[in-house]
Amino acid sequence: MTHSRCKLSLASKVLLLDSFNASFVEPVREYQHNQKVLFSSQSIIGITGNYKYFFHKHLKYVFDEKNDKFFPVGGIENQETFMNLHEMSKGLSEDIRKQALLWHGSNLIDIKIKSLPLLFAEECTNPFYIFQVFSCIIWFLESYFYFAGVIIFITLTSIMISIYETRKQLITLNKMVTTSTTVSILQSDGRVTEISSQNLVPGDVIVLPKFRSTLYCDAALVSGTVIVNESMLTGESVPVTKISISRPNNFNAPNNEIFNTTKHSRNTLFCGTEVLQTRYYGDEKVLAVVIRTGFTTMKGELIRSILFPKPVDFKFFTDALKFIGVLFVFALIGCGYAFYAFYKNGFATFLLVLKSLDIFTIAVPPALPAAMSVGTVYALQRLKKQGIFCISPLRINISGRLDLFCFDKTGTLTEDGLDFCGVLRLNDETFSEIENDVGTNNDNVTIAMATCHSLTTINNELCGDSLDIKMFQATNWILEEPGAETERYENIVPLIAKSQNQSVLLSEALEKQDFPLEVAILKQYTFSSELQRMSVVTRRLGSKHMNVYVKGSPEMVASLCKQETLPKTFDECLTSIAKKGYRIIALAYKELPKKLHWHKVQHFERSQIECELIFLGDNILTAESVARECGIVPSSHKVISITLSNDDSRKLIFSAGGLSEELKQENENLFLHRQYHLAVTGKAFSVIKEYHPSLYSRLLICGTIFARMLPDQKTSLVEDFQNIGYIVGMCGDGANDCGALKRAHTGISLSEAEASVASPFTSKVQNISCVLQVIKEGRCALVTSFNLFKFMALYSMIQYSSVLLLYSISSNLGDFQFLYIDLFIITSFAVTMGRTGPTDFLSPKPPLDRLMHPNVLFSIVMQIITQTGFQVLFFFYAKTLPNYSFEHQTRGVLVIENFENTILFTATSFQYVLIALVFSPGFPYRKPFYRNLLVSYIIDFLIVDSNCMRTFLNFLDRKKGEKKIYQQLIPHFTTEPTLNEFDEFCNSGNFIMMNSITLGSLQLLREKMKKHPNLCFVTPTLLGLEQQVQNELPVKIKSLSIKLESMQCTGSFKARGVLSQFLELSSEDCKNKRILVTMSAGNYGKAFAYISGEENMPAVVCMPESAPEDRRETIKSFGAKVLLCSRSELMDTVNNHVKNHNSLFLHSFDDIQLIKGHASAGLELVEQLPKEPDIIVVCCGGGGFLAGVSLAVRFYGWTSTKIYGVEPDAVFMKTKSWIGKDILEQTLTKTTVGEYWMQTGERTS
Repeated sequence: MTHSRCKLSLASKVLLLDSFNASFVEPVREYQHNQKVLFSSQSIIGITGNYKYFFHKHLKYVFDEKNDKFFPVGGIENQETFMNLHEMSKGLSEDIRKQALLWHGSNLIDIKIKSLPLLFAEECTNPFYIFQVFSCIIWFLESYFYFAGVIIFITLTSIMISIYETRKQLITLNKMVTTSTTVSILQSDGRVTEISSQNLVPGDVIVLPKFRSTLYCDAALVSGTVIVNESMLTGESVPVTKISISRPNNFNAPNNEIFNTTKHSRNTLFCGTEVLQTRYYGDEKVLAVVIRTGFTTMKGELIRSILFPKPVDFKFFTDALKFIGVLFVFALIGCGYAFYAFYKNGFATFLLVLKSLDIFTIAVPPALPAAMSVGTVYALQRLKKQGIFCISPLRINISGRLDLFCFDKTGTLTEDGLDFCGVLRLNDETFSEIENDVGTNNDNVTIAMATCHSLTTINNELCGDSLDIKMFQATNWILEEPGAETERYENIVPLIAKSQNQSVLLSEALEKQDFPLEVAILKQYTFSSELQRMSVVTRRLGSKHMNVYVKGSPEMVASLCKQETLPKTFDECLTSIAKKGYRIIALAYKELPKKLHWHKVQHFERSQIECELIFLGDNILTAESVARECGIVPSSHKVISITLSNDDSRKLIFSAGGLSEELKQENENLFLHRQYHLAVTGKAFSVIKEYHPSLYSRLLICGTIFARMLPDQKTSLVEDFQNIGYIVGMCGDGANDCGALKRAHTGISLSEAEASVASPFTSKVQNISCVLQVIKEGRCALVTSFNLFKFMALYSMIQYSSVLLLYSISSNLGDFQFLYIDLFIITSFAVTMGRTGPTDFLSPKPPLDRLMHPNVLFSIVMQIITQTGFQVLFFFYAKTLPNYSFEHQTRGVLVIENFENTILFTATSFQYVLIALVFSPGFPYRKPFYRNLLVSYIIDFLIVDSNCMRTFLNFLDRKKGEKKIYQQLIPHFTTEPTLNEFDEFCNSGNFIMMNSITLGSLQLLREKMKKHPNLCFVTPTLLGLEQQVQNELPVKIKSLSIKLESMQCTGSFKARGVLSQFLELSSEDCKNKRILVTMSAGNYGKAFAYISGEENMPAVVCMPESAPEDRRETIKSFGAKVLLCSRSELMDTVNNHVKNHNSLFLHSFDDIQLIKGHASAGLELVEQLPKEPDIIVVCCGGGGFLAGVSLAVRFYGWTSTKIYGVEPDAVFMKTKSWIGKDILEQTLTKTTVGEYWMQTGERTS
């Protein structure tokens, strides 16, 4: 204990516990000043002298002695009324500014870039790395230098990469936020001065320039109009119009509200947003009062959410910790057994303790936490490529368990790009037919569409909400910003909408009093989600009065209109159109009295303007139509709509299939329909939640459509879904659903920005297809994390049991054996298994999210039992081998070189690959494992080409004299090689070249060759021929089979090898008809010439002068040119031809591609034989065909079959090349001239 509990007033440090039960310790500092801090018209911080404070997550907290608690130092939000803010718009004095700057600090979102030593120290204190250090100490003490050295290298590399990425992110974040410039502020004496944006304090009044600037604080707009781009914060990609707060007549006026940035977001300019344009009236400046600075701003909140993400409560992570605890218990048991085994065998105390502790490094794999994050890392990369960005990676796994998803309708389920359908004008008491062309009729409907909007022109381009743009474009009017020219509108600088159907000059029109159709937008009440409407005050040029135009949801607009102006068919018409899925906007207007002057209108409350309207013209039925069209509500299911009665604000009206009734006990029959969905409006939602709790419970279960919901209602709905156990996702455009996006487990904001304060996920793909990608990647990442956890746990248990078995005989795995298992097998799979991507479809059932689920536990336990059981079986099987020799055990000494070690190491090497396959499931959440090419290559190498692995390990340990291991691991030699012979073979290039061929490459080549049936025939193998030849053989044989060669296109299998070589020719060589040249005295030459003719390629065959005449003629008949020379000059002739004619040389036997082609005949043979033979006899010249057949037999797993190469009696070049004797040329008869070569090839010797 370094600290003790005390009073807050005496504390030097404070222990903080947040709402997520995370604890923090912060030092308490003390500051001295001698004056009260006065920095606003109303707020006086009554603290003088010394005060104590601390910083937590970049926010300042000051101790209040009176209330004995710390309080956060924020801005002046929730403190000042509209009236106060207008009073403050006169500016602060210099003295108050200095005091406020001391209190609030600099206006900086300062991300400190930590030094490399500090980052290194922080990284090294990670429990994962501490355990790594502990493990390496144990391994060094055990003299496992190679493995420990590699682990230290990997760990240091991992730390360096982590430090690099962390520092890179800090630098990027710092560049993004640590910026400042000079800003103009209004001082209390009326002067406008420029200061650094870092010195801004709450209460300052900033003067906004007309065009293009960036905001460095949150501010309340008190005069003028500002058009901003808020995409970085809210995800709303279209420019947003901000209007100034209303000016109350007195402090007791109803509209003298307390300013709140959330409630009054349309009056708030946020830090980090870009000011595109400002509008002003007369000589007035566009002014804004600073509300918040630094990390208390909206941008600061975004940065803090990135630096301090919300912890995720996920069962998978808690279960993982429990399972690690189980592994730790196994480690304790193993540690106890190891201690007993080594104590019994007389080991020294130091070694006894060391080997016991080593069990912890085996049973609890240090790489487990890193391996579990692999799936998330790859998912992040794949999402980023698809334009989806995430600032909280832990949410990816949670996305895999979503069982409920909420969609915002407007702009999310429906497209932003709307098409204008038409208007329904009001004729007497009924609606007219839909009218498409509204530009020719300049009545109040057209004027309302042309003026009631928040559009602006930026760079001569119309910008704003897509619905506003479509409605305005339908009028065929134009928008004009007249700048400082103000004669027409009483020194007001408004936005002007005017009809393009004008032919009279303005000057002439003024003289004749024949004014053009031109309407000025004098004041805007911007759209509010809560009010579901917007309105404007306008004046037509030449008019003596002003008009008000309102647009919004039909229900809301209708409620504001004079009831006698509503058509009788209003409800019927609304229902009919809404069912078709149209978005419906209602229009209304009223004429203001002539005596009403503009300056009076400025002080009007919104409610005074938006009342007693005359009806000119979206509702729950539109939402229902969209839901059915999207498939959220199947066509066969019933929808029960719940709305409020018009005459009673608490009476609910249920309607289904055109029938409506009030909420009564007997209307329960509405819910008897087995498959029904509830649809509710926002107002009905609030009434049900407050007054009908039982119905609200049913609404949460069966509710599908929530129409006309306010932002707070959306957030409340998401919270209530979570409270009943749903894992909730939310997708919206980030405009009026930020709260719901933040609250949801997975919130996806559709935005052009890469990071948004609105949600953890941001998609540049502006449609809901991103939802499918996030869910699929989440499920894929979750399944990957699950299976990597199980893989790592099983790997530790497999190694744990094998080591304990060896401990029982005072043995252990060798250093390079540990290195191979942990580095080459486990690390390879751990890094690559997560690369498997998600399936292309979405399964209706989410994956498990609990490791402690019975199915998961059963899988793990049964795997442990199975793998351990086989190890025990192999362990005792080793003792039954004929050549088993018991190594004498010396007390207190570990014996590594023994049969048990070899067989357990071999068996477990394949067990690791097996569990990697078992825990690499595909359907229904991931693609099949073979689609992950890296995993396929690793499996191919570890299983098919395992000889290379074994040879490598044995070669490393050859000095230890482990000859028994060589005998056990290399069963393919028919005779036992000496150690020196084996080393020479490993060091030769032949071994490496031959092992570059895999079964997969041979199968792929066979498929290619099948496309040339005229050149590659599948010939039968004749069985049961032993009786026919038994009398001619010196020994008795049980069975004899012959693979027919004569049925090939040229009478020999050489065509297979030649075809394989031709398939590898480059497209350029084929296109340019490059000359091919070879040397051959027999069947290869025939096949080479024949296939060259079939493929229309020029060919030259160099033949010895002793070659038979009929063979020369046959080759010529196939279209090839024959060059004759002495046998000793064959190679020189070929080289000269290549040099002089730029021809391409194809070797007749010493070529890897040729050998692969010949292997196809061997694969056919093993597939046609009923069982593994004892002997296979192959004719041999240069050795190419023999090598190919041997490869096929090897890959098929026939390890006990002996393969003999048969040569002419006079020339046994192959035999003598194997035994290393000099080769002497002998005279041959003409019948064997095509069957031998003077020397064997480098790859076939």
